[in-house]
Amino acid sequence: MDIEPPYTPKDTVGLKIKIPIVLLTLVTLGVLIAVFVRLFTGPMFKGKNETPGIVSGSASDAWIDQLKGVGDRLRELKLYEQAIDQYVRYLDRAKLDKKSRAEISLAIGEIYIQLSNCNEALPWLLQAEASGAISDKAGLNKNIDLCMSRVRKQRAEP
Repeated sequence: MDIEPPYTPKDTVGLKIKIPIVLLTLVTLGVLIAVFVRLFTGPMFKGKNETPGIVSGSASDAWIDQLKGVGDRLRELKLYEQAIDQYVRYLDRAKLDKKSRAEISLAIGEIYIQLSNCNEALPWLLQAEASGAISDKAGLNKNIDLCMSRVRKQRAEP
């Protein structure tokens, strides 16, 4: 009986297997690097957002921005108290630039004028004026003067 020597595996891997494995490894590493670069340079880390006027980004910015849209719609429907509520919630929750904050303050002031409540309108109008970001300064000054005269008239009455 002849005893055959046991099979001894070779320690080398053929080029037909090595080249695809190395290429797939490099492609995988490239994709992972691209994903992490995209992740760390995205809006979450930069603080940027696609919503105009909002300074910092977060997942809830879309919901916060809806408050302004709802306020605009309520104002169109002449539901002024509800519109003011939405605008104030928007101002409280959103991190706005100066111009956007001034425009919302002006809108709230104008709504209070429509409600014949100049005592509440004046602080909002004066905030809009103080920002210096309102383009229609003549209209803003007209509303401020109107409210000032109404408030003075109310104080003069017994």
